[in-house]
Amino acid sequence: MYRPQNSLEKSKELRPFFLLKFIIYSKIESMKTVIFAAGRGRRFGDLTKDTPKILLPVLGKPFLYYYLELLKKGGLDDFLVITGHMSKKIEEWLKDYDPRIKIVDQFERIGTEKYGSACPLMAAELELKDEQFIALYGDNLFDVNDIKSIANDDNYCYVSGYRLSTYEPEKYGELVTDGELLKEIIEKPKEKTGDLINIGLYKFTPDIFRAIAQIGKSERGEYELVEAVNLLAKESKVRVRKAKGFWVDFGTPGDKNALEKFLKEKGYGEN
Repeated sequence: MYRPQNSLEKSKELRPFFLLKFIIYSKIESMKTVIFAAGRGRRFGDLTKDTPKILLPVLGKPFLYYYLELLKKGGLDDFLVITGHMSKKIEEWLKDYDPRIKIVDQFERIGTEKYGSACPLMAAELELKDEQFIALYGDNLFDVNDIKSIANDDNYCYVSGYRLSTYEPEKYGELVTDGELLKEIIEKPKEKTGDLINIGLYKFTPDIFRAIAQIGKSERGEYELVEAVNLLAKESKVRVRKAKGFWVDFGTPGDKNALEKFLKEKGYGEN
């Protein structure tokens, strides 16, 4: 028989929901968010000759503006930006945007000879070696709900995968899984073997620095983060979460139209 709830009963029923929401926000707010912004943006050609890729204009504002605004709206507020190429320009812009944001210059810390996706964390080990943190590639926009899904305070590292039925395999890394555990990331394979790709969204424990210390230059002559992640995967220390929200790549000039369309749908660029 239906019996309407009084206000006290309703409040009791809602308590677990609000408690869960508080716990999720507490976890994500307690973790530092590390943004990789040291790259030279070679695929952008002359567009990045005088401007860092992360500051390229989109709808009248630097790409980094939208990047940070979307993260802040989702509850993230403790940022560490790893700069390198044209570091001073990024630092100047960040100081005007939000002087609380911490910055590490990769080139000052480890020089310019080392290159690759593991280098930002090599440079920032001093700041991060004793804590768990979120790590994001600086040329992608991520749904904060997908970031929350990996912001778990446990002993696992996490990598987020995006399911694509069609894509050019040489542009991405493919995630090979065993249940929710990562078996391996196959970086830029010649042929497509799966449909779950690496989008550059991670949560790391301090174990990542032990793994990075064990890697050398890859066949491409780079220090690649996926090689360190693969070492931890062999120890069953990396879990996979499938991204369910938006993911917008700004890796090439051809991505700009799709990026602008997405931002307009989010209400940006209308004024």
